[in-house]
Amino acid sequence: VPGTELSEAAASMAGMAGAVVLQGHNIAGPDQLATLTAALHRVGRLRLLVAVGEEGGRVSRLGQEGVVAHLPPARRLAAQRSVEEVRALGEALGERMRELGLDWNLAPVLDVTSAPAGSVIGDRSYGGDAATVSAYGRAFAKGLAAGGVLTTGKHFPGHGATAVDSHQTLPVVDISMDSLEKHVLPYRDALPALDTVMTANVLFSALDPDRPASLSPAAALLLRGELGFPGVVITDALEMDAITERWTVPQAAELALGAGADMVLLGSWTFMAPTMQRLGQA
Repeated sequence: VPGTELSEAAASMAGMAGAVVLQGHNIAGPDQLATLTAALHRVGRLRLLVAVGEEGGRVSRLGQEGVVAHLPPARRLAAQRSVEEVRALGEALGERMRELGLDWNLAPVLDVTSAPAGSVIGDRSYGGDAATVSAYGRAFAKGLAAGGVLTTGKHFPGHGATAVDSHQTLPVVDISMDSLEKHVLPYRDALPALDTVMTANVLFSALDPDRPASLSPAAALLLRGELGFPGVVITDALEMDAITERWTVPQAAELALGAGADMVLLGSWTFMAPTMQRLGQA
């Protein structure tokens, strides 16, 4: 939603959603944020979930605004902290988020990659070793849950298999299903600590030669069937160029829900009305 206060127009729009994801432009300080989250919780037919992406490092809406302690990037945490220390950091963060009225953290990142720190995933990942990513990602998720917030493993089945930025174009990964297992491993290990899983705007040719995972029935089947994930499946933001090179955002939303996603993520409120109209006609 736009702004640091909940306008009448924003409240009307939020009332059609299952959740609102806050961005940096929504946050001016702890008191303001608590007021905004309280207002959002009063909106909608059911109690609206208020979410934020608070990974640490570059993706830290709260930490960069000084509302919570700004955690180092995941790769640095894995290099400098123990697994138990990362779990404790997650718990402290979750408790603080709950105090501010936040319900849901779009974290941890479970991508396996050794890509340079500034690349699309880079140091957002705990590293290039699947076992390390599993241990630290699971610990952070358990900590967040103990602190009282919902968790999200992302970006399934693994954005770390490519250095191409899905914000700019569709990454295509040509690896076998056996090779893909390395990227899926952290999800297998962390599933009991995950409330939601975010699918990637990445096409895995061995899994689905036509659609990226966020729109793919095959990806949903892998997650639901083989891994047995019972929680909520949410797409990555559908206005990324990886998607809009081929589909409009409303078309992509319809495809994603038809493929097995429970929620679609719209990175801008401007897509809300046309997407709701398309889904209402589907």
